[in-house]
Amino acid sequence: MTRIGKGLGDLNTLSVAVPQSVPVNSKAQILITSIGICAGSGGSILNGLDVDMLFTGELSHHEALAAIEQGKVVVTAFHSNTEREYLKQRMINKLSRHIDDEHYQVGKYDLAVSQVDRDPFEVVIAGAKEW
Repeated sequence: MTRIGKGLGDLNTLSVAVPQSVPVNSKAQILITSIGICAGSGGSILNGLDVDMLFTGELSHHEALAAIEQGKVVVTAFHSNTEREYLKQRMINKLSRHIDDEHYQVGKYDLAVSQVDRDPFEVVIAGAKEW
């Protein structure tokens, strides 16, 4: 899970759901050989994939339950966290190449991903004094 958090800009909170048949002390030994990934809300896109893990920004409660009943692991990292990192790491380069390929004022534009945008939600520990 540390690698996922680092890949999402040092995110330190993930939601993870595993099949209920997996003993608590065995979660780290779950074999993952295939992953379905979707930035944002991936429920409808990832539904029905034959993979070991679903990784997305968010799934509904019932989508997550359906996935773990099928033996899948679910990892969610909050909707906009996954979209923001996709924009920074992948989309901005693709957009730049597309603009250049279409000869839209080659080199006469600036593309930027907001440095101040953040997820609107915060994880708060019950009883935290500094909230």
